[in-house]
Amino acid sequence: MRRSDLPFDIIFLDAGRTLLGTVDSVGTTYSGFATRHGVHVDPVAVEQAFRAAFAAQRELSPGAQNRAWWWEIVKGTFARVGVPGEHRELFEELHEFYARPEGWRLFPGAVETLKGLRALGYRTGMISNWDERLPDLLEGLGLAEGLDPVVVSCEVGREKPDPRIFHRALDLAGVAPARALMVGDDEMADIEGATAVGMAALRIDHDADEPPDGVITALPQLLDRLAPA
Repeated sequence: MRRSDLPFDIIFLDAGRTLLGTVDSVGTTYSGFATRHGVHVDPVAVEQAFRAAFAAQRELSPGAQNRAWWWEIVKGTFARVGVPGEHRELFEELHEFYARPEGWRLFPGAVETLKGLRALGYRTGMISNWDERLPDLLEGLGLAEGLDPVVVSCEVGREKPDPRIFHRALDLAGVAPARALMVGDDEMADIEGATAVGMAALRIDHDADEPPDGVITALPQLLDRLAPA
């Protein structure tokens, strides 16, 4: 199949909640690690606190997502459930856990879909709001091969939907916006962000029972949609 016969030159994919997700809820993981340090907290409360701390830190410093950024989130999470303090050792353990493949799970068909897209003649890349741990994590999960470029918000200093992260990816790929498709789970970050710079976009919702038109619920559906007629 000639690339000129395909609707796009490159398929960019998001990482979190598109190709991979946490092996357990953040609340479960945080509370489990805290228990080892003699800190007993309710996983549901921790989950809610994490979401609040994450949102506050993103508003304060969007796109940073470095070690110091996550340090503030962990401190903020436990402070919100009534456990103030530094908890530096706990933070280091959590930060290391989420750097390793065992902290994550691939959605069904992730590896096979990437290989299938390339077999059809598409290039594949990634645009993700993540930190410096992502490239090694992708390697450990068996996703790194063939993803080029991989553009991470912490390196750009801007996160989706900021147009600069999309332009960086397009420039590195040497592809015009109209020849690129963005696949992701977040309506604002992935879909609106991509279309604002002239890219096509497709949303995935792994949990949807009855998805609206234009939304897929499983990664292998990409192959059906993008296979030449």
